[in-house]
Amino acid sequence: MIAVTTLFLFIGGTAFYVYDSVRGRSFEAARVDATDIRLTAPAPGTAWNRGSEVVIQWNAVSTNPGATPTVSINLKQESGEVEYLLAEGPYPSSFAWMVGEFPGMASLFDIPDGAYIIEVCSSRQAVCDRSPSPVTVVTPEVIAIPWGAPGDEPLPADYNGDGKADLATWSTQQELLSILYLGYRENRPTATATAEDYNGDGSTEVATWNNTTRTITIPGFSPIPLNTHAPAGTYVLTPADYDGDGATNPAIWGMPAAGGNPLWYIYTKSLER
Repeated sequence: MIAVTTLFLFIGGTAFYVYDSVRGRSFEAARVDATDIRLTAPAPGTAWNRGSEVVIQWNAVSTNPGATPTVSINLKQESGEVEYLLAEGPYPSSFAWMVGEFPGMASLFDIPDGAYIIEVCSSRQAVCDRSPSPVTVVTPEVIAIPWGAPGDEPLPADYNGDGKADLATWSTQQELLSILYLGYRENRPTATATAEDYNGDGSTEVATWNNTTRTITIPGFSPIPLNTHAPAGTYVLTPADYDGDGATNPAIWGMPAAGGNPLWYIYTKSLER
């Protein structure tokens, strides 16, 4: 799985703070300027397929020998009308980018196809270098996107309500949900998960099922204990809109340990926060 890190900057005094979305923590990074920057890759006229991983490379001379200068990596439309800040931080000499992924947007399809100039600048914009000719972002007929790991289960859904499905995988071994947009990761203490719109607001929530406690958990809402209804056994999540109200009903199906026929258990009330 490609580790996609999203950087959010918090300015304070002479230092700034970087939030690392993969590691889930903030750290202070002192600004180190550069006196010279030379872009070395990509090659002029390169075409980038959406969803592929590319590397932007440069050489920089730091004002503090031995320290990594702070740079910003920008993607600019050739017309100059639109600019995308791909990243900013203490990058030594390269930045790996999944083409189309942009902090602040939530889909690989929000940066349109077209010609773009790559620009790498020092922290105070004193020195910059631009690609001599544009690179081209292209959406191929079939997009191959590296996201997931062996043993993961695909769990695509619209997690942020923008009307577009997001790539996501669920690792039953690590109990880890990985959503592609913004490099998002979240741990959930359970063995199974499903992605549905459980409250009818147009965005997707992830429900998790703990077969030991027989409880459904949906972040932002009160847990749904089914242990007083469902006897001990082996169950799986089977969510669907069973009552036709536009919201998905949390539900399980499985075999009680005592035997007999499989049973469905459908939660019919509105979710409570």
